[in-house]
Amino acid sequence: MALDGTVFAHTASAGAGDIRIYGREGSDRSNEFEAPFALTESGPVTAETQAATVGNVAVRDGALVFDLAMPSGDYTEVDLDLNAKDFVGAAQVAGVDAQGHPTPLGTFALFDLGAQRLARATVLALPASSYPVLHVALRLTDLEGHPMAVTPSMIAGATVPPSREEQTVYTTVASTSAIESQGHWSIATMTVPAHVPIERARFVLSPEFHADFLRDATVAASPMQTGLDALGAAEGVSGHIFQVTHDAIASSVPAIDSQAMTINTVIGANLRAPARVTASVDNGTASPLPIARVDLQMRERKLCFEARPDTSYTLRYGDPDLSAPSYGYARRFVASDRPTTAALGSEEKNPNYVVAGTDDEKKRPGRELPWLLLIAGISVAGVTALQYVRHKHEGIG
Repeated sequence: MALDGTVFAHTASAGAGDIRIYGREGSDRSNEFEAPFALTESGPVTAETQAATVGNVAVRDGALVFDLAMPSGDYTEVDLDLNAKDFVGAAQVAGVDAQGHPTPLGTFALFDLGAQRLARATVLALPASSYPVLHVALRLTDLEGHPMAVTPSMIAGATVPPSREEQTVYTTVASTSAIESQGHWSIATMTVPAHVPIERARFVLSPEFHADFLRDATVAASPMQTGLDALGAAEGVSGHIFQVTHDAIASSVPAIDSQAMTINTVIGANLRAPARVTASVDNGTASPLPIARVDLQMRERKLCFEARPDTSYTLRYGDPDLSAPSYGYARRFVASDRPTTAALGSEEKNPNYVVAGTDDEKKRPGRELPWLLLIAGISVAGVTALQYVRHKHEGIG
């Protein structure tokens, strides 16, 4: 069951620790129970960039060949540190297993178009792999299509970025097509509620635009109120977006069709007040990009739980007095290969919500008995203490 931005906007704290799932068999509230769950997040499988060791470097038949001793575990990308400029290249890559048997993984286009004020790309975007060694044969041409002489010193090293799932899934939490021009900047402005994580900004161009470009881009957030309640102040990140489409300029190198239209960031989640988020593109002296839309996105979060037959479930959240639950189910959780998928229904205010410390709370039968309070806090706290509810029926993921 995937969570949307609305859930995070109405949680009482960063991290959504006040979320609870309650199940009920039939219509009798006394049959209600708290369902343990695991919260999963689409994202990196490994946490940090690691180094790959370069070895067996040589020049053979005009190609720079070398091996990369890879870190243990799965990986999906390798970033080559090349001492070369103004080139278009092709890297043939094979994975070598522990017995020394090679398996072709593909041919990957690399380029440096700095002389044309365009992008540089030296990342091998591999299929998910775990080979202990990669064998690489690299051929380069200049920007006129002439073969470049390669030397062993051209390969200075290689790094392995955090491995990601085969496809990291994102959920859009805010979007706008209102793009304002201010000087040489194109600026999109959106308002994001407190606690909603923003982990990527995506720039969408008009579909008829196919020109090459490289632009600096900035995503920044500032709280819409001042004081301690807005902890975090302004925060942001800069990067660049680009598009390069080149036909093959030599038989030894592939055509280039490369685009990077997203800026990864982590903003918003630590703000205790709504934030104003701006996504800006610096056009410099060039014409403004035809930006059709800007999306602010978070990595997909899912609540996973064991669903009982003939049972309805309710997701409740919004109580500032609740802390994050600690479920043994979550600690032991292993995702199913074929989960049942559930969807959230429409959000509504919980009509049974009672604010702690009010006269209404004091009138509730049994409230003054400590042991009943303890049981209420475990079994039915969500009925009376959580502000928002989302309804769904039988499902797991």
